[in-house]
Amino acid sequence: MLEKLKLVLRIKNTAYDTEIQSLINSCKADLSLAGVNSNKTVKVMDGDIEKTVVDPLIEQAILLYCKWNFGYDENSERFKESYIKLKIALALSIEYEVE
Repeated sequence: MLEKLKLVLRIKNTAYDTEIQSLINSCKADLSLAGVNSNKTVKVMDGDIEKTVVDPLIEQAILLYCKWNFGYDENSERFKESYIKLKIALALSIEYEVE
C-alpha cells in the first residue's frame, strides 16, 4: 500500500515513508472507529494465480484520506468530503462490518 500511495502522491524517494505509513495507520484506525473492517481483502485472479488484495473501496478510502491529510494539492477539502462520504457508506454496509 505504501508504494501505491507514493505513486499517487508523486513521491519518488523514501523521505516521507514514515509520514505516509502513519497516515495509512490513522485512516485504518478511523475506519475501525466507524465500525468498518479496514483489513477487508478480496481474492482476484492474476492469470492462473489467485491473489488476496486489499478491498478496492478500503484502498480508495485510504488514498482519499492520505491525499486529504498529506497536503497533496489545493483540493484537500474535496478529498476530505469524498473520504467522509465513502466512510459513511462503508459504515452503513453489512459487507464491511467489523467481524
